[in-house]
Amino acid sequence: MVPESQQKGRLYGLTDLGELAYERVALDQEAEVTVVDDGEFPAPELTSELQEAYGDALRAVAWCEPVQTRIRFFEQSLLDRYDEDTVKTLVATLTNEEAIDQPLEDLPIGGPVLVAFAIDNTLIVRVPLDDGVKLLVSLDASIDVTLNELRDSCRQMSAVALDS
Repeated sequence: MVPESQQKGRLYGLTDLGELAYERVALDQEAEVTVVDDGEFPAPELTSELQEAYGDALRAVAWCEPVQTRIRFFEQSLLDRYDEDTVKTLVATLTNEEAIDQPLEDLPIGGPVLVAFAIDNTLIVRVPLDDGVKLLVSLDASIDVTLNELRDSCRQMSAVALDS
């Protein structure tokens, strides 16, 4: 028999992935996710530029600050399809840098300048901006896109919002 205190110790002595899961759950509870219109988005010129460049393939853009995320959806069906808990979990998971970014930052190659995910026939690109802000750009997975151009446009068009 193992004493209960040791059993709990083993339970809470988590692997790295287990710790990330707990952090993600904590972020889910902390992060405020708000669906906004174009005028309420922190960088409306960015959403206009992305809409012009990618047209109907642009599905959503999320401006992710440490405790607040504002999402602009371009397709009404997405609002109907995903509930708030799903959106919060998705945002918290995709913006969590510990699994990918931090281990790579210590290597000579450095951390990623963007990270792309393919989920549910969607390409979601995480673009880190200044001041701890991350941008998630969601595009239809069938679009032909140059990721570096997408990253550069996001950084240029969001610079005004970050400076204010």
